[in-house]
Amino acid sequence: MNLATLPVDFPLLTLILEQISGDKVGLPPDTRSIGERTYRRFESSGFTGNNVDPRDWRHFPYALWLEQEKGLATKSNITIMYLQEQLPRSLKSARRPMKWGRPLFFTYLDHFNPNDSVFEKLAQAGHDFFTSNAVVANTPIKALSTELSLFKTNSGPRLVANSILKTKIGLSKWISKFELWPGFISTPFAQFSFIELLKFPDAERRQVDYVRLVFDWGLTYTNQLRYPASKSIFAEALLLPWRSQQPPEDLKNEIIAKLLGTIGDPRIDRQHWYGVSAEAIQVLINWINGRTLDAFFRILQQTADEIWQYRQKFWQAYFSRGYIEEVWIALGDNAHHYLRRNSSSKDLQCATLTGASPDQSILLLKIGGILFCEWSHNGRLRAQRIDSPIAPELYKKTYHGADLRFESLDFNNRQNEDPGLVHFSSDSAGWQRRARDFIAKNVGVNVSLSEVI
Repeated sequence: MNLATLPVDFPLLTLILEQISGDKVGLPPDTRSIGERTYRRFESSGFTGNNVDPRDWRHFPYALWLEQEKGLATKSNITIMYLQEQLPRSLKSARRPMKWGRPLFFTYLDHFNPNDSVFEKLAQAGHDFFTSNAVVANTPIKALSTELSLFKTNSGPRLVANSILKTKIGLSKWISKFELWPGFISTPFAQFSFIELLKFPDAERRQVDYVRLVFDWGLTYTNQLRYPASKSIFAEALLLPWRSQQPPEDLKNEIIAKLLGTIGDPRIDRQHWYGVSAEAIQVLINWINGRTLDAFFRILQQTADEIWQYRQKFWQAYFSRGYIEEVWIALGDNAHHYLRRNSSSKDLQCATLTGASPDQSILLLKIGGILFCEWSHNGRLRAQRIDSPIAPELYKKTYHGADLRFESLDFNNRQNEDPGLVHFSSDSAGWQRRARDFIAKNVGVNVSLSEVI
């Protein structure tokens, strides 16, 4: 029967014909079931390999690693027999070498483990086969094996990661280009390749294409980590390149949104960030602080706070100098509505404010050992030492207005009955001068008057 005369407009039939006669690896079989069956065949031979069917030798890789302490990898005599006798002899004489090559290929990807000596021997066997003349030249599997050194455990994952990045066609199209199957992304080899991607130099990790690929590859469609064990290096790869410079605003917002949605807010969900370096976490917190400040002042503008621009100028000066360490906001009902309506801030966490006007907003700031509480509209600026029993706790979900009208440290040199600071004479630096002097005295950081007005 001439296979070439069969119709080729049936996708399943075409796939079967290609796998029978071509050099495509195709879809993986049920490797677990085949492995278990193959293991039993060798077990029945007393693990000698005597009277074992050639098909079972062909499927030998599937039975190497089945479960802990079980697998033919622990049987050194027949493993050596497979690698040094059966496989080389069969590859030379087989009419369809890929029938022997596919088990090597799928086992290599599914059990990638460079620290296993048996696996290294399997990898070398795979390299020898897929770079030989037994595999047709100018095919995707040949390119993977030669140009990207797929079966070289010390370089293959990094070369694959670099190829996916440099082709700039996206992960799914790259998988299609090399005629792999969609489940490739879930293999241990793909995970190793992803980790290699996360180790690229900072200059590459600051590129938009790189960040988008990390999200495309590292997250599932439900925005969960595809490889949970890589959480720390995943977060650090995205954050540490920005230790000394700022990303474009759109890129920063995208990174913030993805990390908050995937891992959580490190100011609140600290346990979820366990294992991530403090330096990387601080980069993200600084970004969140900046976005929170921006959101707060936009809310003041929308809720008709008459001096919002003066407040913004004052606190932005301290933030730009790196003096503001923590930022949290509490919002009345109307103010909260404005926050959620704005696309750039809707993912920010904040507290609910009760016992106050629905337009009221409160900004909580930590500078050094002092916690500042900035009330919007006609509210005062209050401050208290962070370790004082009357200082409000940061990052609570709800505050009552009375909790944030605490006894303040004195801004007024004991000239007023209430030691909190009224926002007087904004256009002539009235309250700004007094607040700046207070911060210099109590915290020890100085900002020029021209920077805050």
